[in-house]
Amino acid sequence: MNAANLSAGCDTRETSSVAAQLPLPLELPERSTFDRFVVGANAELIESLQRRRKRFACLWLFGGAGVGKTHLLQAACHSRAFAAYIPAARIKAAAASLDAYADFESIAIDDVQHWLGDRSAEISLFDLYNRLQESDGELLLTANRSPLEPAFALRDLASRFGAAACYRIAPLRDEGKAELLAQVARERGLLLSDDVVRFLLSRVSRDQQSLLSVLDRLDCSSLAAHRRVTIPFVREVLCL
Repeated sequence: MNAANLSAGCDTRETSSVAAQLPLPLELPERSTFDRFVVGANAELIESLQRRRKRFACLWLFGGAGVGKTHLLQAACHSRAFAAYIPAARIKAAAASLDAYADFESIAIDDVQHWLGDRSAEISLFDLYNRLQESDGELLLTANRSPLEPAFALRDLASRFGAAACYRIAPLRDEGKAELLAQVARERGLLLSDDVVRFLLSRVSRDQQSLLSVLDRLDCSSLAAHRRVTIPFVREVLCL
């Protein structure tokens, strides 16, 4: 990660305002890069995120759980020289809470829907949007739905986000999920045969998040038992 990248961290103590929580230099996951994202039907979106811009841009990415929203935002931060990643689901919304991020060239807010509908949070977002627009910066947002669906407290913010470049992240097809499982397994030094991959895709929940959670479980169990990941082993561990 570039030293200028920051991700927002939450103080372990309860606070009543995000203003008390300064951006912390927390390292983003090493795996969250563009070259480790299985593209599938998202080539246009990836190209847009990787594009270098000289003028202000606001991008809104949306999709269901486990399609890679967080991975893509963090990959964008990895690729920028002076970027901040903010997980909205972990941070309380408050007026002026984003002042600490005003000087960043690129700001990525994950799960922004957690702040929408809260007037003070939207005022803070609106101010940040305008500052980035003035400085020709970049605002990247993810949410669980398009910007035309949430109930906004501020009509002006709804208008601005409604005009953002909007991309729905397409879930992977089975071949893409198989590629993802094989890729992550290789990175961990885990031998996963094609037969095991096909078995997993036919027997467990097929959303990407669940598949990776299952792979985590199999990896830990394989290390603990000193056994290879075979179909009988998968049946045993997952009680199938």
